[in-house]
Amino acid sequence: MTWARPAGLVVPMVRRPFTNRRCAGCRAGRPEYCATGEFTERGIVHADGFLAEYVLEDARYLVPVPRVLEQIAVLVEPLSVVAKAA
Repeated sequence: MTWARPAGLVVPMVRRPFTNRRCAGCRAGRPEYCATGEFTERGIVHADGFLAEYVLEDARYLVPVPRVLEQIAVLVEPLSVVAKAA
């Protein structure tokens, strides 16, 4: 992982693609476009959540937060829901 920095803030993605090869969205690594509804969501559907002091996560499911946004990074998930609705 080359983009990470010590003490850097990241936001984990909640939705994970399912292994169903019929779904073009999941095959492309874009589970937000899952056509089958068989995706996994951490803390919601088929996977434990993030309510822990430390979390071990696959780097492909982490989004780095620019320093300028670190104070409002907690709003990333709610804003992503609003953006999808729009």
